[in-house]
Amino acid sequence: MSNLEAISILLEHAPEKNVLDYVAQKLKANENYFANFNREKLVFDFMISS
Repeated sequence: MSNLEAISILLEHAPEKNVLDYVAQKLKANENYFANFNREKLVFDFMISS
């Protein structure tokens, strides 16, 4: 999954600021963080990180 796909999916579940903060934090640690994610894994990871 691309970073833009991840942002798009997460915007369906949370406010823009929360999504962008989460994505920025994950990409600082690993710029390919979302490469092996699917929709369910992404939403789950986001929910437990919030």
